[in-house]
Amino acid sequence: MDTAVALVGAYLRFNGYISLPEQPILVGEGRPWRYHTATDLDLLAVRFPRAAVVVPRERPGAGWEDADLEIAVDPMLDLHDDTVDVLVAEVKEGRPRLNDALREPTVLLAALRRLDAGFDEPLGRIVDRLSRQGEAVCEAGGQRWRFRLVAFGDGDRAPEGGPFRVFPLRDVALYLIRCMAEHHQVWRDAQFGDAVLDLLHLLDKLGLGYRRIHGQEKAAEAALESGSGSMKGSGPGGGKGR
Repeated sequence: MDTAVALVGAYLRFNGYISLPEQPILVGEGRPWRYHTATDLDLLAVRFPRAAVVVPRERPGAGWEDADLEIAVDPMLDLHDDTVDVLVAEVKEGRPRLNDALREPTVLLAALRRLDAGFDEPLGRIVDRLSRQGEAVCEAGGQRWRFRLVAFGDGDRAPEGGPFRVFPLRDVALYLIRCMAEHHQVWRDAQFGDAVLDLLHLLDKLGLGYRRIHGQEKAAEAALESGSGSMKGSGPGGGKGR
């Protein structure tokens, strides 16, 4: 699996999503039918409204629910209460952008049929809105669903194409690094079975995770403030008169 896709996949799982990575979308054309891969969908992810990543603790008696550790959801995801959230995601190590194929109704329809919950309107209409607006909202049996076209990457978004949501890859990495540091005691003896999380876990145990980054940032800020203070008396008229 691509490293950046694996990073985003781990991030989404920590935020309660169920995700399918690197799904090929096949399309047939002509008669007799000839089939080809229209695109590889980097990530298709769904999160149900009350989903959470929870570490249960022993249940000593009444009120034990408050003892469980629940990982905080990243506000960057802009989740809505009582709404199923679906991300059709492209992942780039460089500028965030969408492959042109992800705007094709045939491709989107094939992708979203994997999550068809019996929507209150034809899926084709939902796909049309998603392609044109980058987001579509609908209902299935009284439950609100939101679909979004998103791109994870680094830097300014590519100018071409229609609307889509951008998530900085740097913020994704920092969220996971902070989770490792903030819950260091929880993960101390954990084995994730995930290459990305296992690496971040190891770096944290070696003192090279968020605590190291935070310490370097503080040291840089202190050095900058110290330098600014020493320059106050070095300008015209700032030195001691003879």
